[in-house]
Amino acid sequence: MEDYDTQLGPFFRHIRKRRGLKIRDVASGISETTLSRFERGQIDLTIAKLAPSVEALEVDPEDLFLRSAQSKRAFTNALQQVNTALVNADQAAAEEAVNAYRSATAHRDLPLRHFDLLILNSVARSITDPLAYMHEDEQREVLNFLARDDDWHRFEYMLLGHLIYFMDAHAAERCLRIMHRSYTQRKHPLDDTCEYAEALLSAMRRPLAERSLAMADEISGMLADLGDDPLAANFNYRRSLALDVLAYLKQPTSARLDAVQTTLNAMALTGNDTIANSDARWLQLIRVPVSNVGGQQDIAEQIEAES
Repeated sequence: MEDYDTQLGPFFRHIRKRRGLKIRDVASGISETTLSRFERGQIDLTIAKLAPSVEALEVDPEDLFLRSAQSKRAFTNALQQVNTALVNADQAAAEEAVNAYRSATAHRDLPLRHFDLLILNSVARSITDPLAYMHEDEQREVLNFLARDDDWHRFEYMLLGHLIYFMDAHAAERCLRIMHRSYTQRKHPLDDTCEYAEALLSAMRRPLAERSLAMADEISGMLADLGDDPLAANFNYRRSLALDVLAYLKQPTSARLDAVQTTLNAMALTGNDTIANSDARWLQLIRVPVSNVGGQQDIAEQIEAES
């Protein structure tokens, strides 16, 4: 499996193939054998030695040098901390994680750092305003980036997966169509499929919140096409919860509400009561009358107690 995020060579090959070019078309100033070994990750090349091939590839060097392994680790750590802060409703911890990433990458001129920060800031902001949207300019910037071409890899799926919830209906639907077309037209490695599935789950949450049930129904069909993954317990839980909520919103009966609560309780029984309660809080905010698990107060009780 090609690791575009941490190795330049495989990503160079990804771009070359997307352009429909052969190695001999871009092996400028170096031998085809050397360039082939570089693409397979067997050797590294200096920027000076690679520059003529980058020019022959007709790609902006800044688009090629996506991010270093060090900055990727910094982002991964920050995102994990922000997500944990989201589950625990800890705004201070989220802001601390964002600032740590900002400081760790401040000295690097990374084309995708801006998008990393957009993800971290959007998720952190949702702790205090779970239904907030990104600014229109930010939505347009993400949409333009994703619409640049149809040949997606992990970064595009990850980017949309974390940000589609914060887009308005028009931008979200356009991004969803582009992503779905990219995925269905190409054979993707396993990691891309996982990111695609996560993006679909994120895409389904906003239509549920806004009662756009036709769109939520369409996304549920895309999820159904992926089938179950017995090793992905958290994904299976999130998909079950989304489908249970959709069924309840279509027909708000006590039986269907019980099904939503049962899914939350089942997650808590596996030892993940913090995640279950975080989901319960979100459902309460979008007016699905579930109860927290493990004896925690729901939002209405918390407000009453604080007042």
